[in-house]
Amino acid sequence: MVQGSRTKHKTDKRHRPLAKNEMLMSRMMQKDWRDRQKECLHIQKKKRNFARRIRLTQKLYI
Repeated sequence: MVQGSRTKHKTDKRHRPLAKNEMLMSRMMQKDWRDRQKECLHIQKKKRNFARRIRLTQKLYI
């Protein structure tokens, strides 16, 4: 890139045409990564809900 080193965003990767050897790997990698992200989000959501529940119950007891 000529226009200065701008930080890479997710979209940059999407638009770059993949090399043939990357084609095969990337699909599996993407799937794996997506699964991990989903799991992460799920855990975060659980934590958030748990925290909210605790906060609500504390308000009731006071």
